[in-house]
Parts: sequence; structure tokens; C-alpha cells
Amino acid sequence: MSKRCRHISVRLNPDDPKHVHIIDVLDDLNLDVHKSKNRFLVNALVYYINSMESGTLTYTEVKRKQEMETYVTRKELEEALYINREAVRRELYEDIIRMFGNVIMRAETGDNKPDNHTNGPEGG
Repeated sequence: MSKRCRHISVRLNPDDPKHVHIIDVLDDLNLDVHKSKNRFLVNALVYYINSMESGTLTYTEVKRKQEMETYVTRKELEEALYINREAVRRELYEDIIRMFGNVIMRAETGDNKPDNHTNGPEGG
């Protein structure tokens, strides 16, 4: 059975301190633990990729994240509906209290003329 591998070159610059550190670690790598430099690099990349939580590592993740931000989840919709429902309920309650207050005030003063805002949308 032949092994199929994809080869990728990595250039490490001896003038860059970060690259020098990588070169030093790879040259001194304990192969009894990590088996090979290749396996160590693969494990390091897998660990790094899995630990990325921002979702910006690949173009596919960026596109998926942007698409997800445009959709509303059921939970978000239910929360928005609850907030709006409570706001409408509170506003109606305040309007009813205001109307009852006006009715009581008119009854006490003997004023039977309706207010302009209680005539409905066509009133004036």
C-alpha cells in the first residue's frame, strides 16, 4: 500500500527571532515523545486550529459567521417578541389608567365632553 502525502514547504528565516526559536525547538525535539518533526508540527497546527474561537481562521469560517449573523434564531425571535409584547402591554396599561383617570376627573367635575385624543383616529 503506497502512502499518499501532500508536501508543503515551510521557510524559516534565520534572521527572524521567532523563526530561530522554531528552528531551535525542532532541532532539539525529543523524538521519543513526539515520534517525528512532522507529527509534532501537525499536532501543533491541529491544536492551534482547534483553539481558535474567533471563527476568522479560514475564509469559509468568515463567510459562515457572516451568514449566521444575518439570520435570527428562534430564541432571538422569541426574546424580541417577548420584549415587544411587554412594551405594548405596558403602554396599553398606562393608556387605560390615563383614560380611567380622565373619566373619574370628568365625573367629579361634571365635565361630560370627551378629550380630543379619546375620539379615535377620526376624531378632532
